Amino acid sequence: MFIKIAHRGASKKEPENTIRSFRRALSLGFTFIECDAHLCKTGELVVMHDETVNRTTNGRGKIHNKTFKELLVLDDGKGEHIPKLQQVVELVHNKARLDIELKGKGTGSAVAYMLAGYYAAGWKPSDFFVTSFSKKELLSFRKIDETTQVGYLVGLNIFGIIRFAKKIHAYSINPSCYQVTEHFVKKAHKNGFKVLVYTIDTHEGAEKMKAMGVDGIFSDCPDEI
Repeated sequence: MFIKIAHRGASKKEPENTIRSFRRALSLGFTFIECDAHLCKTGELVVMHDETVNRTTNGRGKIHNKTFKELLVLDDGKGEHIPKLQQVVELVHNKARLDIELKGKGTGSAVAYMLAGYYAAGWKPSDFFVTSFSKKELLSFRKIDETTQVGYLVGLNIFGIIRFAKKIHAYSINPSCYQVTEHFVKKAHKNGFKVLVYTIDTHEGAEKMKAMGVDGIFSDCPDEI
């Protein structure tokens, strides 16, 4: 099965990482949705890609310096507001699997404890997938949660990728579309890892990845692929 993940929701058509964006991705029939997690000053896990609110809202400043009340009054595009991670979890529950990307400092342990609460309430590890570029946050997550599947996001520097992915018992290695090669895919597969590539926004790009043997893609334009 070729995995298709709605990256920050339907983020080329709606404000990224907003409830509106995730609802659109669900309406398109996507069963795998990605969001980004940061911790704000008052300890809530909030959904936003950048460490600051500058690019996507009408405010300025770093997320970890703002209380949730201060974040909530900001316009995150089309009248949307920055959601708590729990809001996104509950929106997609029983409709899609949620990929939570650990972005900010401390998110590894915070997300692990949050998921532990959901699991205690009867939710399944298959409801979630956790990814990050940060080795530190992935290690922090794994110290608490040994069950949820994780993916190691990698940039242009591929040195030591396989070794670290094995250390955290990763399900997948997730390279950029500019980095991935057929040789890389074969090496990852040989070592037992899936390969999920970011970010592919055209049908032609998706077909190219499939031909290369890639297992799935992240897309900002889920309706196009």
